[in-house]
Amino acid sequence: MKKHISWAAIALGLLLAACSAPQGAQEGKAADRHGPDSTALAEEGRHAGFNPDIVSNKKMPQAMSLRDYLARVPGVVVEGYNVSIRGAGAPLFIIDGIQVGRSLRDAENMININDVDYVEVVKSPTELAMYGRLGGNGVIRIFTKRPEQ
Repeated sequence: MKKHISWAAIALGLLLAACSAPQGAQEGKAADRHGPDSTALAEEGRHAGFNPDIVSNKKMPQAMSLRDYLARVPGVVVEGYNVSIRGAGAPLFIIDGIQVGRSLRDAENMININDVDYVEVVKSPTELAMYGRLGGNGVIRIFTKRPEQ
């Protein structure tokens, strides 16, 4: 009986590990620097002409800080350096695929506002699922401009 339980536990652990691996890593591909499908979502929003959860530098040419970007997204409340999405706690900030924590101040100190290409606020449970418990309060993804090639 104990052998059956331990094999079941191992199988369950492997299944959970496979489900929590980043998309692309499961298929043996390197993950995109913007995360899975986020670039496609951003491009889709740009081509459609309107996506309220994505604010590009084209919409905010004179943005002075990340707060200017975030204030344009419905459901996001910015009070000083405190940010909340739909009344939840502090969201997770991600800059070009790197988690930088839950502090707006730290995120602003890590990038030059003139280098921001667009800011995406992730609110839907299906998109937040890939961040697990870290994304429970929402995720703010900041994408910088790519160098000209």
